[in-house]
Amino acid sequence: MDALTSAVKPPLFLFQIPRAWAINRCATTALAAVALLTLLSFGLSGFLLNELASARDWVLHTYAVRSQVDRVSWDFDTLENGLRGFVLTGAEAERAKYERAKGRIPSDLDRIAARERDSPVQWRRATELSRLTYDQIRRMDEIIGTRHSGISEANRALALGFDDSRIEELIG
Repeated sequence: MDALTSAVKPPLFLFQIPRAWAINRCATTALAAVALLTLLSFGLSGFLLNELASARDWVLHTYAVRSQVDRVSWDFDTLENGLRGFVLTGAEAERAKYERAKGRIPSDLDRIAARERDSPVQWRRATELSRLTYDQIRRMDEIIGTRHSGISEANRALALGFDDSRIEELIG
């Protein structure tokens, strides 16, 4: 029976563990330093990519706000041109241009304020721009109303002499 079990049993091999390192301690230390520096560089790369994404988001936000401000500026210029054209010529096409621009301005101003809700300073500027614009539109509406009453010289002076420097400053 011993012969059978010895045939099934694998022979015993004695593995000797060498006491010497496969690479010396200096090389192991250098390898550990390289691994540590690699991990640090990956961490730094991750941090820099995060900062880059944040900067990209800020640029996209700034572009969107600037585009919206340009739209308000364009609408306001159209509004002023429509008013001046109506006061000087009395043409209903000019008044229609004025009314169309007047209808677009509130939604454009609201979009600017909505984009700037996270920044208190910019939100105050957007609110101030809205207030000044609505005050200016109210004055323009008064001029349109007096145009129908036939006071043309006073209307011309008012239409041509608007001081919108504060609005232009905020837009800038």
